[in-house]
Amino acid sequence: MNEKIKDVLDRLSKSRFRSGFHLKDKDVLYIKDKGIDKILKKVGEECTELVIAAKNPDPEEIKYEMSDFLYHAMVLMVERGVTWEDITEELANR
Repeated sequence: MNEKIKDVLDRLSKSRFRSGFHLKDKDVLYIKDKGIDKILKKVGEECTELVIAAKNPDPEEIKYEMSDFLYHAMVLMVERGVTWEDITEELANR
């Protein structure tokens, strides 16, 4: 697994238990503490923003929105106990 992805997943899974965290970690704590409905709402919002960005010709906008979508999808993964290895295994089986 890419080390950067592993670092993000590790940070997300541990963020609830850290006392000194960054702004993004506070956002994740807020989303995770609000429960699955809030997480799903964020994933849906980011997915919609990605679709809109993909209709525009600017690859930077797509990169930005794809990153937001993947970040919140990873919050969902951590919340539901899905690992990146689970995802890559599933992709390999397709």
